[in-house]
Amino acid sequence: MHKSGLGAITKDGHIDYVYRVALRALIYNEKDEILIVKERDRDWWDLPGGGLNYGESIKEGLARELKEEIGLSGDFDYNILALQTPSWNERLGVMQINAIFQVNPNELNISLGLDGCELDFQTPENIYRTNPANSRICSQLTTVGASLKDSP
Repeated sequence: MHKSGLGAITKDGHIDYVYRVALRALIYNEKDEILIVKERDRDWWDLPGGGLNYGESIKEGLARELKEEIGLSGDFDYNILALQTPSWNERLGVMQINAIFQVNPNELNISLGLDGCELDFQTPENIYRTNPANSRICSQLTTVGASLKDSP
């Protein structure tokens, strides 16, 4: 087995591709506003979350990322809403796939975590109005909206 090219591993004549998996949390407050976050050294809003570490379960990865960004330390339920089409993450130089989860904390006690810079709750309409249509946050919400419409 050896690595050949960006994110490709060849084994026994077959090519396997390596993708970074990023977990994103869609969290609503009692007003049906969505929790968004700006991480340190970034100038864009995003759903809280980040890369799944090797060996972590989905719940462990979500718990770690939510603690780091929004200070969430309690238990939560989650379910997957959508997977985005893999795309090139320019900042990290890897192919990435975003998995977007509805996260329902037992208690919504949040504060800035070590990686968070700003937190806000906004309506989906305001998020779309104040962010470019091709922004990460709008792309994530559009993917989730499309998946919810397609659900039985």
